[in-house]
Amino acid sequence: MPTASTGRRVAAAVLLVAALVLGAWPTHSHAAFRQKQGWWWRAQTGLVDLPAPESVPSGGVAVGRTVDGPSAIAAAAFELSADETAPVLALTVAGDVAGDAAALVACPPEQPWAPAASGAWSERPSLDCDSGHVDGVRTADGAQWIFDLSTITHSGILDVVIAPSTDSAPFELTFEAITSESLTTVRVVPTTAPPPPATAPPPAPSGPAIPAPVFVPPTTPPPSFSPAPPATPAPAAPTPRLDPVPTPAPARPVDQPVGRVSDPRRLGIFVLVMAAALIAMTWGQETRAPIPLGAMGHRHPGRLAVGVEAHGDRGVGRFRRRRAGPPPRLW
Repeated sequence: MPTASTGRRVAAAVLLVAALVLGAWPTHSHAAFRQKQGWWWRAQTGLVDLPAPESVPSGGVAVGRTVDGPSAIAAAAFELSADETAPVLALTVAGDVAGDAAALVACPPEQPWAPAASGAWSERPSLDCDSGHVDGVRTADGAQWIFDLSTITHSGILDVVIAPSTDSAPFELTFEAITSESLTTVRVVPTTAPPPPATAPPPAPSGPAIPAPVFVPPTTPPPSFSPAPPATPAPAAPTPRLDPVPTPAPARPVDQPVGRVSDPRRLGIFVLVMAAALIAMTWGQETRAPIPLGAMGHRHPGRLAVGVEAHGDRGVGRFRRRRAGPPPRLW
């Protein structure tokens, strides 16, 4: 029957496994940091603070166009590190009215701008599309708009304005809040530049070729050769005399000492014979019991057989009778 302690152990094990799995689960990190975002609405003239349309989610932005021109634009700024390249912005669609006919463009702003939500149209940033612009691409399911901002130059701060294209049909789009996760980048690991090539040695000066020196070996007369006198054979060495080596006499076998029994069987027979002789010598002899001396001697039945009277005398030898008279003087 499971107990409370068993249940706690099982729960702790489950939590531990879950922590390990979650810790080992790969996560996608975004090094880019969103600094600010904003959107501006043409109906917001600044005379009266109008509430944002209900189609715009909380914290979201809106982009739209009417037959008279743009009706709403949005902007976002991101801070990138030096090793981040190829920024791609993805905007998630929250509301779509004729979005399939929309055409969006991303351009750098001409001047700094302050964050706003349904800001006044007069405070909107101007677009500098001549320095660089990117056309937005709508996904097949219409859930997102993708902007590849790799061609827009920046120095650590990526600042873009999302607006309707000049040739777009009327539409109205609202997007979820633009966050740091909306921009993905590619980190480039810096590599060490190769060392410069070694400088080649300077060329040799031009001029007439100098012939190399020619080595001429000295001429020496050939050495005279005279035949050597015939060699005198050396006298033969005397043959050493070999004396015959005396052959040692064969060793005499050592006589076995008398009385040594080398055969174990003979030793066993000898022991058995000695034991039988000892048994035969002691067979049939009467064994006398020992006669106790002193105070216990009168109780032994054999005392009478050796001539000791049956009165209660004690003692051994001449002291077995009772003493009469004074003891004799020793000096």
